[in-house]
Amino acid sequence: MIKSEIFKDNLCLETEELKLRPSELNDIDFFAKISSPSIWKYMSYNLGNISDWKKFVSQSIDNRKNQIKQEFTIILKSSNQIIGATSICNISEVDKKVEIGLTWLSEKNQGQGLNQKVKLILLSFLFDKLKINKVEFRTRGGNLKSQRALNKIGAIKEGTLRELIFRNGEFIDVIYYGILSSEWNNVKKELLKINTGANTV
Repeated sequence: MIKSEIFKDNLCLETEELKLRPSELNDIDFFAKISSPSIWKYMSYNLGNISDWKKFVSQSIDNRKNQIKQEFTIILKSSNQIIGATSICNISEVDKKVEIGLTWLSEKNQGQGLNQKVKLILLSFLFDKLKINKVEFRTRGGNLKSQRALNKIGAIKEGTLRELIFRNGEFIDVIYYGILSSEWNNVKKELLKINTGANTV
């Protein structure tokens, strides 16, 4: 049920302002154009050129076919421009939980509340339609910007896995956040206050 909905053909989640649709090969040039090194500082990927993007998007398409991860391209509807991407991954049918991961926006579109609007779209889909029990998020210990963003949307910090990963010559902490279905109504009310009119359709 959960995977059949997440990986449904032509899945599109949208509001009056934003559209989230599965990423495709035609997005590669746009991703490369709006990407910048600062975006990937705390990410597990470093997508610095067209070749990197081709590998990443091709892998994302394979992951979709194998029902591993659904990568969404984020489109600003007023200009019909691609402004970033996000994903649903680590999907467990048995545990009724998923992770929202690798959300990024172009530098031009940061600081405008669009991250919260994207999260509201995804969380509404997951909790209201799919009846997910838990949505998880992960971020690196040094990524204070991401941690502030997760706090802002109402995610609960659940703990730190110390020195979980090794990147660029150093061990790095990973911090876990989560939202439970029992918490969703309150989280949704707060997000709607921030994002008036951002109900999913």
